[in-house]
Amino acid sequence: MSMNEKSTNPFDYIETEQDIPFLVDFIMRETASEGTDDPFWSKSEFGLLAAVIAKQYASFPKEEQTLNKTRELLKGDLDALFKKSDPGSMTEMNYRYFSVAPGTTRQGIIVNVLNRLSKFDEEKVRDWAQARQSYKDRRYILF
Repeated sequence: MSMNEKSTNPFDYIETEQDIPFLVDFIMRETASEGTDDPFWSKSEFGLLAAVIAKQYASFPKEEQTLNKTRELLKGDLDALFKKSDPGSMTEMNYRYFSVAPGTTRQGIIVNVLNRLSKFDEEKVRDWAQARQSYKDRRYILF
């Protein structure tokens, strides 16, 4: 998909697995709170978010490759989700690092990622995305 198609789904811009860290980096930068990013938490959140998005990209149908689905997956059984990941894949490597954390730390990482993603669900963002979607579906001639 080209940038000219103006999709509101960030998954539409992933062409290969190597694009996933760029998307995750964008999400992390755009949802950072000033002066509160501890490197441990930021890197842990980055790894988990990259693992979930990579899993969606590799294993889910196109209609389930959305940030809403990402949030849904983060609220579920992550160990079961990643059980059948290909060894050595981005999905498996990122999840492996997350999975060695103690339970309370894991829960903290998940909550932090969900808080970051909640910013994309605010009313103004939803309204903006819906407006862009209606423009995407129409053809225009620009002079």
